[in-house]
Amino acid sequence: MNTIRVALPGYDAETDTNPDHFALYSDQNWILIKEKIRGTVSIGNGSSSNIAHGLSYIPFVLVFAEVTSGVWVLLSGDSSDYNAWIELNTTNLIINNSLGGTKNFKYYIFYDNIISGTPTSFTRSEQVLAVAKSGIDVKTATDPNDFIFHSDLNTFKIILEGTTSFAFTSSGGIQEFTLAHGLSYTPLVQGFAKFNSGIEIMSPNQEWVDVVDNNIRFNSVVADATNIKFRMTNNSGSSGTLYVKYYAFEVPL
Repeated sequence: MNTIRVALPGYDAETDTNPDHFALYSDQNWILIKEKIRGTVSIGNGSSSNIAHGLSYIPFVLVFAEVTSGVWVLLSGDSSDYNAWIELNTTNLIINNSLGGTKNFKYYIFYDNIISGTPTSFTRSEQVLAVAKSGIDVKTATDPNDFIFHSDLNTFKIILEGTTSFAFTSSGGIQEFTLAHGLSYTPLVQGFAKFNSGIEIMSPNQEWVDVVDNNIRFNSVVADATNIKFRMTNNSGSSGTLYVKYYAFEVPL
């Protein structure tokens, strides 16, 4: 079987099977998300912006809001922290701003589909490095969703990742926990959390749903030039530990 494996430094590409240890691993259909377009838009308070993605299906997107100068937060819903949110349909990415003033937003639209529809296509360069999914002819395919990797398509890069934990108090209201990222720029960050030793994972703007430990919300992940800040609300009346997994992405626009 012909295959391409590119391991990260310190790992053996011939024997390792952990997908987290590879930049590219074509034995399985472990895709690299493929970027279509990125941009920045300024939106007035109480307004929205429609950004045509040019695909006939609903694509995967990431959107970040500059809530104050140099401070960016991932939008995952209309949270108790920040009143801005996104909508998606087969035509547009819609960014809504009710943050109290005109704000800047960075958006990334990927070819990778959330809900499939009519396949799209792209124009291939004459010389490429490409890895197709199983059953796809790598020499003739033109649908970006048929590829694990294609050198004509930019892939979103994780610059930094890690895990950490914070002890939170039983008092209500928002509690913020800070972690220095050590990067020379303000990264765009995604994070996930869990409460105490539980196995349920919370994404930003999600409440804990367990009957006993409800009223705990993982509000948002915020980044500035120095720190990543994890914000939560605890109305459960109990103290505990918030465990966090975070990913910082490449240099933004």
